[in-house]
Amino acid sequence: RKEMSKKMSLEDAIRLVPDGSTVAFGGWTVVRAPMAAVRELVRQKKQDLAVVGSMSGPATDLLLGAGCVKYAEMFYHGLEKFGSAYNSQRLVGKPEGEKEVFIDDITVLDYVAKVMAGAMGIPFIPSYTHKGSDFLNMDYDMLKDRRGIDPRFPKKKYDIMKDPFWGKEDVVLIPSTNPDFAFIHAQEVSESGVVRINGTIGADYYLAAAGKTTVVTAEKIVSDEEIAKEPSKNIIPGVFVDIICEVPYGAFETQLM
Repeated sequence: RKEMSKKMSLEDAIRLVPDGSTVAFGGWTVVRAPMAAVRELVRQKKQDLAVVGSMSGPATDLLLGAGCVKYAEMFYHGLEKFGSAYNSQRLVGKPEGEKEVFIDDITVLDYVAKVMAGAMGIPFIPSYTHKGSDFLNMDYDMLKDRRGIDPRFPKKKYDIMKDPFWGKEDVVLIPSTNPDFAFIHAQEVSESGVVRINGTIGADYYLAAAGKTTVVTAEKIVSDEEIAKEPSKNIIPGVFVDIICEVPYGAFETQLM
């Protein structure tokens, strides 16, 4: 039985994203960000999006500036050597009573741990991180008023428990994330969704597995036979990918490699 094609135009793929969705973006700051998908989200005027478990940078900053995002958890607000992420900076700097967007700080490890746990289908992952830091001070949790109310966010930012196996010391529990839509850009994707990434991979393998719907834009769609010729270069299996879109220059203006 022939499987249904995963190929779709980017416009049609973005039409599937309802307002209020949780979204996440692959790549790494200014490397291989899914910018074409982000611009299409802006064109279609998506609203009330929540950016979760996502690498930040120009993709998130553009969505923030366009008014598409209401909530975001990010561990980096910037464009690296290209300067500040001015939309993020402007919105974070607003007085408490004038805030339109609520941006919460997480760490690089949080980002990887969240999508790794989501990929494994477990609700949280233990870590020794944050101990002794203000990340565990819930007074600084910008999403604290939404927790337990908005199902897009965990009921707690973190929790602490005693190691139940060795009893040595407390561990910090980091909640998982399974974004409604995960967007990844790659150099090549096959007709069945096998993804080839040349260069920096970041956490895209885990993000693809964690996404409830994973959309891959690629410079080129190739046949399964072609991509199977060098399997060691293939990073994400097709079973993790729901939609593929051929979008040359889909990472512009970020670096492709």
